[in-house]
Formats: sequence, C-alpha cells, structure tokens
Amino acid sequence: MQTLVPSDPLFWRLACPTTTDAPALVEFIEQEVKPRIVAGTKAYGVKFYPEAMRLCIHSSVATVIRNESLSDDDFTKMADHVEQSGSMYSKLGFVEAMLARDDVSISMQERIAGIIDFFLNEPEEGRFELLSNLFFFVSGRLSLSSGFNGSPVFARRLVEFSHASFLEEILISERVDATTAAFELAQRVARRAFVVGHLDAHSEARWMPEFATPHQLKAEFIFRLSNAITTKKTSLEGTPLGKFVEDGSDTQLSDKLKFPFSYLPGPLEGGAEQPASLPDDWKTLIEAELKKDPPGVGGFNGLVNGGAVFKLPAEIVSLSVAALRRIDLATDNDENFSVGAFVDGLARVAAVYRNEQLAEEIWHLTGRVMRRKPEALEREALFPLPTTLSAVYEGERRDNKLVEMIDFLSHCCLTNEQSSHLGACLEELLDLRPELWPRLGKASASLKAQQI
Repeated sequence: MQTLVPSDPLFWRLACPTTTDAPALVEFIEQEVKPRIVAGTKAYGVKFYPEAMRLCIHSSVATVIRNESLSDDDFTKMADHVEQSGSMYSKLGFVEAMLARDDVSISMQERIAGIIDFFLNEPEEGRFELLSNLFFFVSGRLSLSSGFNGSPVFARRLVEFSHASFLEEILISERVDATTAAFELAQRVARRAFVVGHLDAHSEARWMPEFATPHQLKAEFIFRLSNAITTKKTSLEGTPLGKFVEDGSDTQLSDKLKFPFSYLPGPLEGGAEQPASLPDDWKTLIEAELKKDPPGVGGFNGLVNGGAVFKLPAEIVSLSVAALRRIDLATDNDENFSVGAFVDGLARVAAVYRNEQLAEEIWHLTGRVMRRKPEALEREALFPLPTTLSAVYEGERRDNKLVEMIDFLSHCCLTNEQSSHLGACLEELLDLRPELWPRLGKASASLKAQQI
C-alpha cells in the first residue's frame, strides 16, 4: 500500500473518504473533495497542483483549480508540469480548468491547443493503454486492503484512478518503457480487479471495468474536452482554440464523438441516474422491433445502448421481458452475433432498473442456452452475468441468487477455457467473500475437475 501513496500525506487524506456513511457523488465532490483541493492549494501553493490535478477524475473537480487568487505564473507552472510529466487526468483537468476561466491569454491557449491535439492524436495503445493497465493494477492491489470496506464505490474508484495517475507520472518521468511495465504489473492482479469491478454492480450498476479499457477512456476524454470547449464556442473565433469548434474543421471535437461510447458514464458515475429521457423516435423503433415475432435483435440492442445513455421508460423495460420469452439463442445465429454480449448487456439494464422480471427472463434464457449449446456463451460473460443479475435483488436474496447462478454454471458442460476462466474468477470471489466457501466450495471443485 505504501508504495502507492505519494510522499505528501495530505494526498491520501484528500482522496480517501473519512466516513463510511458517505453522501451521494455530487455531495461527496462538493463537500469532501473540492474543499480539500482548495485547502491544499492554499497550504502548499504550486507544489500541490500535481496532487490536485490527479484527482480530476470527474469534470467538476477540475474547475476548483481555477482559483482566482492564482497568478499567471502559477498557471504557467501548471502547464509546464502537465506538458512534461503530467498524467492523462492531469492534462485533461488542466484543460478543463483553463477553459472554465474567462481570462486565458493567447500564449496559454496555444499550450491548451497542444494538449488537445495530443489527446486527439494519441493512439489507444499508447498512454490510454498505460492508464488502463495502471488502473487495473491499483484496483487489484487496493482490493487486498480492508481500508475501503463500507466506503461508496465511487469514492474507492476515485482513489484507484488517482493512484494510477500518480504511478503514471512516475513511469513517464523515469522514461522507462512505461506501457510494457504497466502491462506486466496489471497482469498480476487483473483478474482480481475484474472480479471486484463486476461485484461493484451490486451498488453501482452503470459502470463496469470494461469501461476502463483504452478505447473507452479515449472516447470519454474526447467527450469531456468537447463539452468543456463548446461552452466557449462564441468567444474562440480567431483564437488558437477556434479550430476545435469551427464547423467543417478536421479537428472539430464534436465530430469526434461516437455513440454510445462518448456518452457512457464516467468511472465515478456508476450510481448516477441518466438525466436525459429516451428520444421518442428511438422509443418507437425499439417498440416496433420488440413486438415482432420473433423479436428483432436490433430492438434489444437499442434497449441496451439506449439504456446506457438515456433514462428508459418503464413500459419499454416491461416490453423487453415479454419479448425475451419469444426468442431462442441456442439456435444458429449470425457469426457476428455474441450471445455473451447480448445477455450481459440486458443484465446491465435489469441491474440499473432493479427489474426482477427482466433478470429472471434473462436467466431463464441463459439456462436454455447452457443446457443446449453452452459453448455459445463466451467465457468472458460467465462471471459478470451472475454478479450483474444478482444486483437486482436485495439483502440475503442477492447472495442466494449469486450462489445459485454460479453453482448452475459450474455444473454445465463447459469447455476447458470456460471452466478455467470461471474457476479462476470464482477463486478470487471466494478470497474476497470467504463466507461463501461453504456454499460455493463444491462449485469451485467441479470447475477444477472439468479442467483435468
């Protein structure tokens, strides 16, 4: 643990929640994070900026750094830091903080434009992959500690990404082969981070560890940059930043947004409700597809993608329950069709809306697939499916459903790859939740036996 903590002890107190009865995300940021950034800035001056900017996991955090008492020289030092050795979130936070100001000089705009160009041109397999690997490493390592028991998921995830950013800056400043080093670190605990991330669905169902992949991180960063600069569109004509908002420009940020990836929840927003309602034309399309006989897969895809970005009407979710009863995934499908992605996406909808009927139909459908054609369900979906579906239930029923589903899957006729993957995930789960050993010990043994 100590190797993950910066030398300044204030950083840890800043990032780690001090209460197990934490408020909702917006209150947490306003009452816990922002005041500490202000206090740290006043106490440590420019030396505190790297710590503060590494906490810009949520866009509203970055705006605190625009403290009007800071001088132009202070902002120049901030720019020097992020350009030379800043983490990805430090760079993003710096741009958002600067764009929140009304008095940014032309020279500073040129530096901001350079950072935005960096994000646009940086390949996913570069710094975005580095951040992704470091997140999974830190997440897996922190899961070994009980220090976050009882803390809200978004608070723990703030610490995970902040420490990942700290390690990122160290690796960059040391000028080592950072991406390779981070990949090797991540591989040691990646499965544990995967298991922890999917267990988080029990309290924050909108975000999952797959959203920390390089592709999704870049999509989120570009969206935040576009959102920050669009608010300044009218005042940027003829400036170094104008090319990012001009219609028809090759670098117009709004043209770089991709649905649904650019609009998915950020790492701290897994428990937040989507504010926007599903568009009427989309609702009509989904309804038409789900009412077909057999139902159109496009309707379910629209439900999953729409539910990730918009607030779904209750009648649409109910319609999907009836539609699921009329499809058969165990028959031959298009070679590009993924059974795992299909049921996992619908499970996420059920978990977000806590819809037991939908969860039950998804599980019945999965059972039919596993009895007739178990190899059709990709191994990557075997563990997330029970953890996500069980999130629908409360109290003891949640654990009962989780145990029931994993036990069923463990006794199916799985391929060696499927049993190996599910068995490894189950071992991590039992290490995290040892009280489940009496109920899942036989399932673990069954999976090991299938690999012989």
